Parts: sequence; C-alpha cells; structure tokens
Amino acid sequence: MFNDTSLRLSSDLDILVPADDLDSVEVILKNMGYRGVGRNRLLTKRQQKLLQTVHHHRTFIHSETGVNLEVHWRLSRLKNRFLREHPFGRLWLRADRILLNDVSVPILGPIDNFLYLCLHGAYHQWSRLSWLYDVHEILKRWPDVKIKRLFCQHRSSAVGDILGQTLVLLKLLFDIDYTIQWQDGFNGDRAARLAGMVIPFLETCGTAREATLFSGHMYRIIVYMFVLLKTNADRIQYINGLLMPTDLEIQTLSIPDALFPLYFLFHPVCTVYRSMAKMMGLKDPFASSTESF
Repeated sequence: MFNDTSLRLSSDLDILVPADDLDSVEVILKNMGYRGVGRNRLLTKRQQKLLQTVHHHRTFIHSETGVNLEVHWRLSRLKNRFLREHPFGRLWLRADRILLNDVSVPILGPIDNFLYLCLHGAYHQWSRLSWLYDVHEILKRWPDVKIKRLFCQHRSSAVGDILGQTLVLLKLLFDIDYTIQWQDGFNGDRAARLAGMVIPFLETCGTAREATLFSGHMYRIIVYMFVLLKTNADRIQYINGLLMPTDLEIQTLSIPDALFPLYFLFHPVCTVYRSMAKMMGLKDPFASSTESF
C-alpha cells in the first residue's frame, strides 16, 4: 500500500501462525532474543492453553532492540462467522508475498487484508482514522468492477454490515463515496446506524484511556458491540471475553493451576477497585511492571 515500508507507521509487528505451532514459535523467538510480556510471562502452560481459547495473540519484546512482536493464532479475539469461514489454512492458500530486505515474506492476500482491515477497525470503534483511510488507499487502486464484485460477494456475509459501516464512514468523514458500487445490496439504514454509533468514540478518543467503569464509556462499547455482532452466540462469546482475567490481574497475583478459577473472581473486584481509584485521582493500585522474562 505504501510502496516503502519506512512510511508505514506502526507500534508493533504482527505475525499469524497456526495455533498448533505456538509452542514451537515461542521457542524460536526466545532463541532470537525475544521475551514474553504480560500474561505469557507468568502463566503456566496449562493456564496459557486455557486462555488461548479466548485470546488471539501473545506479545514478545526483543531484549536488545525493543521491537514489539505479536504472535497471532487467529485474526481476532472474537471467533465470529467470518473467522470460522476463513481459517488459517484458507488464508495461507490465498497468501500473497512481498520482499523485505530481499527476503520473501508471506502476507494476507489482497481481499483477506482488505476485509481484515474493515473487521479490525469496526471491532476497535475505528479509533484511528488512519485505519479508515487505509481502506480508501486500497479501494482507489482497484477497478470498479473488482470493487463491485467484492461487495456483491460479501453483502450477505459475516462482514456485510461492517463493509457498509466502513463505506458510510468514508463518505461522512472524508467525503469519499463508494456506496454507488454497493448497489442494491447496501443496507443503508443499518450501515448508517453502525457508523453513527462510532462517531462519539471518535470525538472522545483522546480521553478514552481516562474512562472508568462508571463513566459510561464501557457501556457504550458493549451496546455498540451488541449491535455490531448479529448472533447471540457471538454476543455471549464477547461477554465471556470481558470476564476473562487480564494481564493486570495475572501480574498482580500469581495463582497455581488448581486455584486458577480464582482469577475470574479477582477480575471484577480488580476492575471496580481500579475504576474507583482513577475517579479519585489515585495511583493505579494494580499497575505493575511488564518486564520480560
């Protein structure tokens, strides 16, 4: 997209591997100087396997260069219909390749990359406008017939509503109109509703980190996700993910395998306590180091 990798702003590198190869990848990365951070720094192998069913990546940092590397075993934490329809094996068969320092590196195919950008942006409330503009940069290089075919193929798929939301936001925020290529498959009302729900997040993105459990920000996200996710199974899975212990709890309290369910009791207590401390202007009582092992 950028023709020059040095022009691409990023805070980390993402690689996608088969879930069955995670342990082997971790060994390779450790031999290269990478060390795990967060939950995979402290959890036992059994606990990692349990959380692997809910989470979708592990984070590693190089001990010398400080490069942040995320190892993904699926594209999103939410195992919705899109991800079930596009498992790793199919993504690999459709993979493209680019040259980095004369090394051929596999990347997501053009269509898969485009759909993932839309999915990723929607799940994160399009909190970075650059993600939205990246979608435009891809579309403007494709002929109209390719765009129409893409929209026709996916208008009733798991990402159909997300594509509609993306097009409405492009028109609303950048005055770039691709809805004409959508033709009769475009669900304008639902797309407009999803796009409209994103605008408040964009207006407050600078203060989102200061939001607490009692500020309403989290509730707006949950409502948005409930509208975005179309099936009750996906919504239940989303709520289940919210109840899972985070890195903060795991780094604060190390629990053996036999007592691991206690994390699920500790998580809501930790969340409420941290929100109250933030509201009172106190230091985060559960803030802890993310030093690598």
